[in-house]
Amino acid sequence: MQQPHTGTLAPAPAATTASRVVAQARALPTWVWVAGLTVLAFVLRTHRLGAESFWFDEADIISQAKEPLSTLLTSFTRAGENGPLYTLLLHFWIALVGTREAPVRLLPALFGTATIPVIYYAGKRLLSRELGLVAAALLAVSPFHIWHSQDAKMYTLVVLVTLGSTTLYLQALEKGQARWWAAYVLATWVALFAHSMAVLILAAQLLATPLLWPRAPRDDRAARMAAGQRRRRWAIAVLVLFLPFLPIAWERLYAFLAGNIAGDWHASIPFPDMLGVLFVKFAMNRAPQPWEAAGAWVAGALFVVGLLPWVRAARRSWAVLFILWLAPTVIFWLLTLRVPLFEPRYLIIVLPYYLLFVAAGLLRLGRFGLPVAGAAFVLLVALQVSALVQINYSAQPQKEEWRQAISYVQDHMRLRDVIIVHPGYLKTAVEQYLHETGDVPKVPIATVPYLNTENFGERELVSWLRETISDHERAWIITSPPRTDKEDPEGEVLQFFEGKYWPDPRYYQFDVQEYLGVKIYGYAFNGQPHSWYPKPVYPQQVKFAGGFNFTGSIYEVRGAVKDQVANAGWLPLTLYWRFDQPPTPDQDYIISLRLLDEHNKEWAAYDLPPLNGYRPTTQFGTEPVIDYPDIFIPGNAPPGTYHITLQVWPRCSPDHVCWDPNNPHQHAGQPLTVVSAGAGAQPGDTTVTLVHPLHIIAWQPPK
Repeated sequence: MQQPHTGTLAPAPAATTASRVVAQARALPTWVWVAGLTVLAFVLRTHRLGAESFWFDEADIISQAKEPLSTLLTSFTRAGENGPLYTLLLHFWIALVGTREAPVRLLPALFGTATIPVIYYAGKRLLSRELGLVAAALLAVSPFHIWHSQDAKMYTLVVLVTLGSTTLYLQALEKGQARWWAAYVLATWVALFAHSMAVLILAAQLLATPLLWPRAPRDDRAARMAAGQRRRRWAIAVLVLFLPFLPIAWERLYAFLAGNIAGDWHASIPFPDMLGVLFVKFAMNRAPQPWEAAGAWVAGALFVVGLLPWVRAARRSWAVLFILWLAPTVIFWLLTLRVPLFEPRYLIIVLPYYLLFVAAGLLRLGRFGLPVAGAAFVLLVALQVSALVQINYSAQPQKEEWRQAISYVQDHMRLRDVIIVHPGYLKTAVEQYLHETGDVPKVPIATVPYLNTENFGERELVSWLRETISDHERAWIITSPPRTDKEDPEGEVLQFFEGKYWPDPRYYQFDVQEYLGVKIYGYAFNGQPHSWYPKPVYPQQVKFAGGFNFTGSIYEVRGAVKDQVANAGWLPLTLYWRFDQPPTPDQDYIISLRLLDEHNKEWAAYDLPPLNGYRPTTQFGTEPVIDYPDIFIPGNAPPGTYHITLQVWPRCSPDHVCWDPNNPHQHAGQPLTVVSAGAGAQPGDTTVTLVHPLHIIAWQPPK
């Protein structure tokens, strides 16, 4: 008997459901997929766009872009200039949006986003719509491409225009029409002016050309005439393409053969090692282990699988794609044998062709079933997302932290300071973040001469440093350890300040700050070399037990009104000390400062040995010593009149801890008593009040 129909449908098999989903996805218009991937790429490239500080190369190209337009236009004819076109574009861009991180980096992010539809069309042009879409999806989430899309350099522009050049070249060879050749020549000119490494893609295009000529039957005269016309147009296009660059190419070739191109940053690298680095960068950029290695192996395996079809079937499209990936890589490696200059970012131009092979590998796995290809795709993307989360979008700095480093110097800078940048070419990074507003002291920025300059030895360096610090009270030495160590492996600049060139140290370190890629040293000269000795603005004679004397102070406030400072900022305070007799080993003291309001409520504290802990009092002599404590005034400190008190505490010995550096505001034992004093203290006191009050106002943000 036939069972009655209950109206409930049986669930469809999983395979049928998956097939239906795939069928529906394929039925969507291509533009929907490409638009969706482009939007995804834009979101990924603009997320936390301004979170990282500019690193040196970014600051340097921004400095170049600020040059007058006439200067930038002449750079197009300089053989040693990389990316003159991008610098010109950046000139107009920063005039429009300013020089903050996110607006400046939006330009390369837009170039990176625009590459998504171009790689889709390149994949479709070479093989199929599916190859283009998968490659576009891989490029959209590529950590390496996203990294350089968030870098204020020209690399995403180069990827965009070289890939566009290749796509137009394929189109021009097939169609043979003058308009396609004109578009190709224009795109390739843009690529070559965007970065000199674009010539590697041009070389690959020419090497692949024999595989791309349309084949005309011998007995078809009309077809042979059309083929001949295509060749003539090709020859004209190549001639027009090369002519403007012949003088520059000749000059570069001469410099390359003569060894005039500097490449001392890197050692030569074996080809397999270079491939290994590229495969990691192209797959993951950077990530903690084991995710970095896993991502590189997964993407590398898919790349190899993607190579297989053309090897077996000898398809011309696969051969062309292989040449476009391999030829630039091999040519660049051969160049590095002459001039060691390997940097993975220089070969980002072959990233699209690598991803096309990875996409082909995923499509090849699809022949074994959709779940196999889907699992491989999900695994690769999941590993890349881990790289994005842990590196690209990390809350911890991943680039050189010039922003925080220079902000620190700016907060603690005094009027009679000098900034010394070592190596000197880092000055552009310093100037990028050293904002000279009305409240920031304007101090000179000196750049250490290149130490390998002919006839510039130790004597010349010492003479230059002595002249540079003359008439200044302190110096900030701003370095980038990898670069500084490369140029000055013996540390001669720092040895000058550490007393290498005289029996006893004359200068005293008062600060060391280290950030990612940046290290700062502060040195005080206890006066001004070859100049007058600065006296306390507010003299105050106080003698403590043990013959330790406080002789006065200076408020170096930044406002227009004397002795007036804003809250939510630093108060640069200068103190003067002196011993009656050379100190004994037990005279190791801590200087304790307190900022108190009119009701004696404490708002800030400072507890350190002199010079921020870098010069113990046991190292004093009988000469006056200038101390530079900086006190941070919290933003909730109300406007009003404040005063500063000081005490001197024994630091004691390791066996008897009176002061703990990890908890500096707590002391044990007893502070030194005042033996004799004028204003601000009485004999027998342990607390001294600075004679001049301080007026705090509310901080006003700059307009």
